[in-house]
Amino acid sequence: MGRFSPVLVVFSSGDAQAGSGSINDDE
Repeated sequence: MGRFSPVLVVFSSGDAQAGSGSINDDE
């Protein structure tokens, strides 16, 4: 999961525009 940390951060930035927490639904 550690290596996924950076990936989540990158996706979080993009999803942040669409809606906070969207990353969870996207995944």
